[in-house]
Amino acid sequence: LSMPTMGGVAVFFGVLCKLFGTSLFGVQLAGALLSSGICVLIAVLIWNYGQKTATLAALLYAVYPGSIISTAIVTNHHGAVFLFMLALWCCRKYMSAGPFKKRAAWAFSCGALLCASNLVHPSVVVVLAAIYLFTVIVVCENGWRERKLFSRANGAIASCFLIAVLTYAVLMPTGVSALKKFGLINTERGTTLLFKFVFGLNQYSKGRYFGPDVKYLRSFSYDEQPKIALDMIKERLEDPEEVRDLLLYKDWHAFFSPDEYFVWFYAWQEEKCIDDAKQGLDDTKDRAEYSYLEDLMTKAGLLDQLWLRLIYLLAVLGALLKPKLHKADLLVALMYISMGWALVIMLTEEQSRYRYPAMPTFFMLAAVGLAGCWKIASAAVGRKVK
Repeated sequence: LSMPTMGGVAVFFGVLCKLFGTSLFGVQLAGALLSSGICVLIAVLIWNYGQKTATLAALLYAVYPGSIISTAIVTNHHGAVFLFMLALWCCRKYMSAGPFKKRAAWAFSCGALLCASNLVHPSVVVVLAAIYLFTVIVVCENGWRERKLFSRANGAIASCFLIAVLTYAVLMPTGVSALKKFGLINTERGTTLLFKFVFGLNQYSKGRYFGPDVKYLRSFSYDEQPKIALDMIKERLEDPEEVRDLLLYKDWHAFFSPDEYFVWFYAWQEEKCIDDAKQGLDDTKDRAEYSYLEDLMTKAGLLDQLWLRLIYLLAVLGALLKPKLHKADLLVALMYISMGWALVIMLTEEQSRYRYPAMPTFFMLAAVGLAGCWKIASAAVGRKVK
């Protein structure tokens, strides 16, 4: 792998291959279990809004077509999302009242889980920023309520946050070193990470992956690449209106366009047809299966888009119906994660599958919105009956 922080995927899939062989069964089983785990964590993290709302949020995500389809292919998003949501649960634990040793243990667990998530998919910086902002909100709210900012309770919360961050900061390089030692990741320096921003501002590719950009950057040495990349970025920022339109388009495309997973689900069948043609074999049966899967996934993708639009509408209602969302509630941290990902997608390479870390928040808010609408409707019906 050219990106060392994704070396955890090699370990994860290696374990699955040892247990289930080289077939896709192990990967699909793991994807299904991780998706189920995300549903459970969605309910746990929103439990303070009531059992019915929490259960509804989990059910809404359980029937999310994009999540269901992505469990059937090789992806690292489920593992990364499950681990950082588990870390957020630990965050809630260490912010609760109790003996400091116990809270410190939860903080250590939070940092370790964030490290594991980042080794599966390098996206934890957004989660860390969200936890930081959430910690600031909690500390300020406690200070306002107690009329004392530097209180013992705030000291404990700040200390636990530092433990979590330090744990992550120590374990991350240790984990990468171990993966390099066992040869599970590429130790050679490839392309500067600035290439993500080069992609993100490419008007021709609409902010998506663009092979010629990579080829051009790799024609220079690793040490020269940052300067070349910055020059390309500067050049692509010259027209503010074009840049604005591109950034807005990227966010719209990322959160509203059909998911690549629906294409990946049947892409292998097309490759099989091509191989049959090269070998002079009869590909009639394979072509028929390809056409069937393409039609099925096209319809499933349409259902996914309708479902997402409904969820987004309900999420907006949920944010409007719950004024407590501006206070020290863990759902606020999850909202920061969604907003953070929207900003990351705006500035860097855009792929519709990159929305997955942001999606649990929308389903939680949608459940809050649906439960709120139901409550309002029930009250209105009750008044009419009286």
